[in-house]
Amino acid sequence: PALPPPPPSTDNAKGVEVSGVVRVGNDILVIVKAPNEPTSRYIKVGQRIASGQVLIKRVDFKSGIEPVVILEENGVEVSKIVGEKSPKVAQNPV
Repeated sequence: PALPPPPPSTDNAKGVEVSGVVRVGNDILVIVKAPNEPTSRYIKVGQRIASGQVLIKRVDFKSGIEPVVILEENGVEVSKIVGEKSPKVAQNPV
């Protein structure tokens, strides 16, 4: 039997760093730094980052914990807690 296809890649979404969430009126802005981008920026829920590959899908607010930002890449959701560092890609030690 044929092997099932590999799951779609979520490397860009996993590489996103979320440093804050701000509510301005009815808008929710997420402070993100996408992989291979030099600086962080404000993005509204519903917008895309990482050359359009990653959707800022929603923000879950639960009392007592940091907001959780739900990203989507290739139809797969990836959760990011505010302040969570992205996994480091293998780099040569200095």
